[in-house]
Order: sequence, then structure tokens, then C-alpha cells
Amino acid sequence: MGTFDSVLAFVEANWRLENLTQRDAAANNLMDAFRFNDLLEPAPALILPLMKEPQMTPAEVQALNDQVLQDRVNDDDDAQTPE
Repeated sequence: MGTFDSVLAFVEANWRLENLTQRDAAANNLMDAFRFNDLLEPAPALILPLMKEPQMTPAEVQALNDQVLQDRVNDDDDAQTPE
């Protein structure tokens, strides 16, 4: 299992850098999650299914835009309100 410290430990191990803290020195460096020795065999292509885009009327697009803008205003109002 990894933690945020594991990401730092991975970077340090991959580029042979010194540890910055005791936490990343003790963290799992995630090297067991990768197969660097198999680089000669490329991974198979990931083929994703095509999805048809949703068809929306101009009124539905406008309603969605209005909702997004209103949500942004509400988020801004919430950010300015002290708790």
C-alpha cells in the first residue's frame, strides 16, 4: 500500500536522490508496482469504446450553462463566507 510519501519515495528511488524526510525514507517506494525490465515488450494498446455524444437542444445547453454559472457563483459566495 502506498501513501503520499510513497510518491516522493518513488521519485527519489527512480532518480537515485537522497531522502528529504524520515517519512519518505520509511515509505514504500512503489517500485514493485512497475515492470521497468519489460520495456522491450510494449504494453498492448488500450482500446476504449466509442461513445456517442449526447444530443442536446439549444435550450438544454443554455440551461446547463446557466446551472454551471450559478454553481460557480454559489461556490464563490461560500468561499467568502467565514465559518
